[in-house]
Amino acid sequence: MAEDEYQLYRAIANEEVYIPRRRLKAVDPSCSTSQSPLNTGMSLSTGPYREEGELTFEDIDEELYDLLSRLLIKDPAERIKLREVKRHPWVVRDIDDIIGWLEASDPSQRTAGKRIQVDDRELERAVIPITLLERARSAVKTAIGKVMGVKALAGEL
Repeated sequence: MAEDEYQLYRAIANEEVYIPRRRLKAVDPSCSTSQSPLNTGMSLSTGPYREEGELTFEDIDEELYDLLSRLLIKDPAERIKLREVKRHPWVVRDIDDIIGWLEASDPSQRTAGKRIQVDDRELERAVIPITLLERARSAVKTAIGKVMGVKALAGEL
């Protein structure tokens, strides 16, 4: 991994993101969510789902892997653009009317290319001012969290 914090930040900035080739299968939505014990053994469940508590894995689709790897490119100039994401084979795979979906999900179509205007009434309803008491309460809570975090870290050393 990294020997110190600086090397960790450097690794995060420079090294390629690891994307696993396998993932847990989804839990069957028709199953009840009973408190079953965790089955840590590999199971041989077939089908698209697994039971609650079961560790059953599946391979990640190549198109999904391609999309994820292109989304996680660190250089914004090289990263996949939203326009390309919307046309990626994995995204449009199960869409019957791709052109219709692209048009319906295009924000410029809804606004006819105009900028969205927000009036004062909408702004007043969306932004709620925080009272002095709420700010003080938040500051105290943050300070206590920092002190408690320092104490917890000191206890671990």
